[in-house]
Amino acid sequence: VEAAFDGIMDALKAAMNVADNSEETELYSDLADDLMDLHDDAQSLYEKLIQKKNAAPAAGTAETAKESDKHSDLSIDKILENVKGSFLLAEQNPDGGVDVTANIKLGDDLTAVYGAVVSVIYYMAQKQKLSTDKLTEIENKARNHAIRRVLKEEF
Repeated sequence: VEAAFDGIMDALKAAMNVADNSEETELYSDLADDLMDLHDDAQSLYEKLIQKKNAAPAAGTAETAKESDKHSDLSIDKILENVKGSFLLAEQNPDGGVDVTANIKLGDDLTAVYGAVVSVIYYMAQKQKLSTDKLTEIENKARNHAIRRVLKEEF
């Protein structure tokens, strides 16, 4: 998760450096602020999870239920309600597939979010010493699939 946030932040910084105007720079800056807020929320959730895992088993019955009720508003859905900018969230579901939630508010956000996602995927592939050749093939297939989907909707 940390690597994903780092990758997205690096992509936003790079986008700010090549922004054509101050409005675009401000947009990327706002996205970076939103990302930092989301990162803080995710970190808080992670710390609470670790605390729960390290809690003594004897304190696990009624006390854990009370704690759980107190922090139920820290679900991913609740966090996403508070995200001001565009986002893309991918979660692996129990069936082994991936559920993707996207909220792209502005056209420029699409470029920024897409660039950040691709950057994170390539970064993780490199970090895990996977071949990026396959990623390029997947990216091309995804692009072609999206084009076909758009053309199908237009007719």
